[in-house]
Amino acid sequence: MTSPVPLDAQPLVSVLIRSMDRPSLDNALASVAAQAWGNIEVVVVNAKGAGHRQLPSCCGSFPLRFIDSVTPRPRSEAANVALDSAAGAFLLFLDDDDLLDAGHISTLAQALSAASPDIPVAYTGIRCTDEEGQVLEQTYATPFSRIQLFAGNYIPIHAALFRQTVLSQGVRIDTALAVYEDWDFWLQIAQLGDFVFVDGISATYCISSAAGFGVNYDERAKQAAAALIRRWLPRCADADLLAIMASVGGEVQHQAELTALQARTHAQLLEADAQLVTADQQLRQCMAELQIIRQSNAWKFIQKLRKIRDAF
Repeated sequence: MTSPVPLDAQPLVSVLIRSMDRPSLDNALASVAAQAWGNIEVVVVNAKGAGHRQLPSCCGSFPLRFIDSVTPRPRSEAANVALDSAAGAFLLFLDDDDLLDAGHISTLAQALSAASPDIPVAYTGIRCTDEEGQVLEQTYATPFSRIQLFAGNYIPIHAALFRQTVLSQGVRIDTALAVYEDWDFWLQIAQLGDFVFVDGISATYCISSAAGFGVNYDERAKQAAAALIRRWLPRCADADLLAIMASVGGEVQHQAELTALQARTHAQLLEADAQLVTADQQLRQCMAELQIIRQSNAWKFIQKLRKIRDAF
């Protein structure tokens, strides 16, 4: 499969990988090499430090730049190193244990190219797998809502292609964040414009026991999420705050209506159960009366037969 956009008209896409040198890196790079979009560069940042294997200068037919380091880099720092090294007009992060379908970048690059310049991001749906590669029921494929993005990150980092121009507008990965740096990153970009959602699923998110807080939502994750929300609420525009309040109010109203419906349904079920009990009792009474009638008629018939017999 190839992109319908001629190669000389395709904007350069930089695929940014923060690598811990896991075995899954090979599959991640292979999924990039298989992309239908013809104008791609791959930037791999060594986040592991000493001992990371050296990488070749190409990823399939695409150039690959390996940015080495003798010391480990935190995820946020490694992300900024990758951003600073990218030459593409469009950028996409890819974790070293996730995968792209062959048409993923082509789909997003065409959508972003066709969008208004004030649209900073195009994203699409993501399937989830476990560590053995089994596809899970969980997916990420939610149309864009800035208000919903305040409530939680529903855009996996490799689901989205974004314009490099957002960097000149002050968007960065916040190195003060040990987790949820991608969520904060999308919230920053969302202040610049709406995102384009492309319906469909064209990449894979591997959910493992070591996966990030986005899927392993324990008490530490809840505290980190609460801290990020507190951080962003003062920055919300009045319209966004009102929309959040309206959304919460609507949810409360919906919950109240649901509770009332459940109460009505429960009452109707109780009434129906009582009617069934009454009907059962009436049926039993009818059956008993019928039995008496049958027995009575049978006795009369027997008596009549006896009289006939005695007459002879």
